[in-house]
Amino acid sequence: MVEIKRRKTDRRTLYTIRVIKDAFIKLVKEELYSKVTITQICREADITRSTFYLHFTSITDVLNAVLDDGPIFGSRFNYRVRHG
Repeated sequence: MVEIKRRKTDRRTLYTIRVIKDAFIKLVKEELYSKVTITQICREADITRSTFYLHFTSITDVLNAVLDDGPIFGSRFNYRVRHG
């Protein structure tokens, strides 16, 4: 996750980042990584695009944040990311 502005990390921010990651994981389970769009992530997470861009710069940025979760990754993301 690229930090655009230095922001206080409060519960709302942590919640928003979590729902974005969860939406990303759900979508990648359903279709190829290369087919997932920011619009789909925003719809699934029930957020606006501006909220997405407040926390992430791209889908790859979300993927990196999910991978950075380390041990959590193994239990929540226990399948191979399919590339198309």
